[in-house]
Amino acid sequence: MSDTGPLSAEQKEQIVAASTALHALLRPTRVARANAWTIAIFGVLTILWGLVAGGGLVVGAALLAVAWNELRGVRRLRTLDPEGARILGWNQVILAAVVGGYCAAAIMNAAAAPDPSMAELEELAGFSADLVAEITMVVYGGVAVLVAIVQALLARWHLRAGSRLAEFVAETPPWIVEVLRASTAPPTRSA
Repeated sequence: MSDTGPLSAEQKEQIVAASTALHALLRPTRVARANAWTIAIFGVLTILWGLVAGGGLVVGAALLAVAWNELRGVRRLRTLDPEGARILGWNQVILAAVVGGYCAAAIMNAAAAPDPSMAELEELAGFSADLVAEITMVVYGGVAVLVAIVQALLARWHLRAGSRLAEFVAETPPWIVEVLRASTAPPTRSA
């Protein structure tokens, strides 16, 4: 095989090796993109439910803001900017706070003002209002703890990915970094 192109065989091998390493480093973008769309769907559903049943508009708007920020972090990370991983990491903390706040409000609401629609269920099942409030506290408390653990682990994963990406960019020849940026960055829209 002749080596008549603008790049030598060695340079091509360097690009392939760097591209392979980068593929693993950009795994957070694939996870974050799926998370963003899932969060956005729940945000829209929460807003729609809030319009029908009352309440939930603030939580839905917060979820949409988290989804938007998640996609912003993905875009930054795809341009090999370690700041994108920091955005994704802190976004997990914000999501945990939103869900935790929602769960705390649901627990306080169940204790202070039981849901009137539960009265029929309480009567049919033979549950007392106190038992329903306790079940509500356990379920929402469990959800809050589970979400806090999962989001803390995801935040740690994203923040570590940012450190690994920064290290990769620092150790990779600048011309290869530019080639990789061009190949991983989202296409720009022309007017």
